[in-house]
Amino acid sequence: MRRPAVRIAVLLLLLVHAPRAARADGFLGDGIIENTDSQQSGILATAIGTDGFYIAGLDYTAGTGSWRVEKRRLDDGELVPSFGDGGVLAVDPTMGWDGIQNILVEGESLFLVGSADTGLRIEKRSARSGRLKTLFGAAGAVSAPAEQPLFLSSNYAALARGNLYVATDSGRILRIRADTGELVGALRTASPSAPEYVAALAAGPAALFVGMATPQGFRLEKLGLHRGRVLWQVDEPFTQAGCWPEAPLTIALVPGSLVLGGTREGLWHIERRRRRDGAPVWSVTETGRGDCDAVYDIVVDRDAFFAVGVHNSRRRIEKRRLADGALLEQFGNGGVIDGTRRTLEAFSAVKACGDLVVSGWASSVGEPTRWYSTRHDPTSGALAVEPRTACTERTRR
Repeated sequence: MRRPAVRIAVLLLLLVHAPRAARADGFLGDGIIENTDSQQSGILATAIGTDGFYIAGLDYTAGTGSWRVEKRRLDDGELVPSFGDGGVLAVDPTMGWDGIQNILVEGESLFLVGSADTGLRIEKRSARSGRLKTLFGAAGAVSAPAEQPLFLSSNYAALARGNLYVATDSGRILRIRADTGELVGALRTASPSAPEYVAALAAGPAALFVGMATPQGFRLEKLGLHRGRVLWQVDEPFTQAGCWPEAPLTIALVPGSLVLGGTREGLWHIERRRRRDGAPVWSVTETGRGDCDAVYDIVVDRDAFFAVGVHNSRRRIEKRRLADGALLEQFGNGGVIDGTRRTLEAFSAVKACGDLVVSGWASSVGEPTRWYSTRHDPTSGALAVEPRTACTERTRR
């Protein structure tokens, strides 16, 4: 298995050539937040808190990347001024390439997980102000210089029973105390001879579900939270298409089962499996050109779910039934919303005030790179342009 060097290079090239301009006026008017500033290059992760939602990723500045987080209001998408500097938190951990790829919210705490040059960095911050919580790690941060997160995965960290579980590109899953930042141990060992890339995690009450890419295809594991004992393992061999990682890139927990999304043989792939033994319930593989189509995130909505990602080099949003995976035709065009631009990446999604918020970055030939979020009515898929004034409850990812 190899990394898609061409695909990564193209994405980074798109980020580098963004001209300077900006807008940050929330969703009102057209349902879109769109920044075209060269300092706002790409969203990789989204999370929901009690009083706002967070979008995060990387800035591109003079040959290096840095961390960026925005906190926005649930009702209208406006920046929350009390967080960071006017709603924006900008952090540059190293002189090298840095970027946030995962955000987790637990109560009043915000965990940021991402790359710091050639290593892994985790910060614990106040969910309200963005300030570091200095009792965590060294002055609010934990570093692992010999580990790195998996590029283009926003679901490789999970919280459960007071511990933070973080996957790295060595195949290990680090278990870290969420209160102190102490490294308790690793649930999996590194696999240098036969690389196994952990691309997605989801934590249940007593187990961790792990989606992986192996040299032969998919692997799904159920591990005990305490020692990482393998409770069951499912291998799904298939022919590699040269995309990387060909793996489940997101795992959503629903009663009694799991819904997985990712890429298989270069195609958009979703499947549902039983929690107790990993047995398949149904699977869907969308036909396309096979040019590394991928489901990057799944959001459950009662008896349905949304899948977001990239299909035929365009952003794609689908709404499907949990029971059988069938498209719900009243959403979008026959259950699907496809982006109109040639390159429009959707990496993460959440439910905010009942609506679907999809975030990523976008570019086309002759157009600037855009850091963007769009807000959609969950039934019709239409862009949501009105404030949700009754939204006060917490909506979890």
